[in-house]
Amino acid sequence: MTLVSCKLRRLLDSGDCVVRQLAVCESHHQLQIKNRKFVAAKFAVDSSLKDIERSILQQVENVDLDTLQQRTVQGSFFRSDFDQQQSWSRVIGHLPDAIFKWSVNAIVDTLPHNANLFRWRKSATDRCPLCSGRQTLLHVLNHCPIALNQGRFTWRHNEVLSLIRDFLDQHLLPNFELECDLQNCCYGFLLRTFFSTLRPDICIFNKEEKRIVLMELTVPFDELMTAAAHRKSTKYRDLVYNIQDAGYHVSLVTVEVGSRGVVSDSFFTFINDWTSTKGHESSSLFDSIRRKVICSSYAIWSRRNSDSWF
Repeated sequence: MTLVSCKLRRLLDSGDCVVRQLAVCESHHQLQIKNRKFVAAKFAVDSSLKDIERSILQQVENVDLDTLQQRTVQGSFFRSDFDQQQSWSRVIGHLPDAIFKWSVNAIVDTLPHNANLFRWRKSATDRCPLCSGRQTLLHVLNHCPIALNQGRFTWRHNEVLSLIRDFLDQHLLPNFELECDLQNCCYGFLLRTFFSTLRPDICIFNKEEKRIVLMELTVPFDELMTAAAHRKSTKYRDLVYNIQDAGYHVSLVTVEVGSRGVVSDSFFTFINDWTSTKGHESSSLFDSIRRKVICSSYAIWSRRNSDSWF
C-alpha cells in the first residue's frame, strides 16, 4: 500500500472524510454519499500511483464527473492532465498529515472557510474577519486585500521564486547570465540598458548574442492561471517592444503555479528550453515547487482569521 493510500485510509477512519463534500449536486449543491463503503470504494487504491488518481477520478459510479468538471471551484483538478494529478498526489503523500488533509480538502473546496461554514449552516456569517469581504477559498489564498497588504501573498511568491532562482543558478545554459528580482539579488541589466521601470521576476541574457529571456512568475488561484498569464503578458508588452527595437531577440515567458499546487505548461517549457537539466532533475524541481506552494498556502490559510502575520 502506498503512502498516499495509507493517509487516505486514515482520513476515512477519522470520520472526517473529504469525499462527503466532494462536489455539489444540481439541486442541493452537494452530492450525497450514502455509506462508508461507497466512500472507501472511491478512494480504494492499489499499489501504483496511477491507481490512486483512477480511484479518485474514475471509480465512483454515481458521481457525475461531467457536472463536476464544470464547477468553478471543484472542477480544476479534475480537468488537469493525468501527469499533473499523479505528481500532485506524489507530493502530498510525503507531506505532514495536517497539510496532506488540507491539500485534499483544498482541491475540492471542502475546507471550513466562512463561505462554506455559512452554507453548511455552521456559521452566522460568510464574511472575512480581516476585510469583511466574502471569505471563500479564493479570497483566503489569493484575494484578501488585507492579506495582500501585509505581504502574505508576496511571501509565498518569493518562496517559490527563490527555488527557481537557485535551480537556474546551477543549471542555466552556458554563456547566459541571470538576474532575479529578490532582495539582496543583483538586478541592473534591464534598468541600465533599457531604462526600464518594470522588473520581471527573472531576466536571463547573453550580451554578445543580444538575447534576453524575461520570466514572470505568478501564484494565482488555479482556475485563474490563464487570466494571470494574459495580464502579465499585457503588462510587459511595451518592454518587449522596446528591447526588440534596441536590436535584441527577446522572449517573455509567464509562469503560473496555482496556489493549490498546479503548475502551468509554460513552466515545463521554460525549464526545458533554458536549462541543461536531465529529466529527474527537472521533475525534482517541479515537485519542490508544488511542495513549497502547498505548504505556503497552508500557512496563509492557517492565519486567515488573524490580523497578524509573521
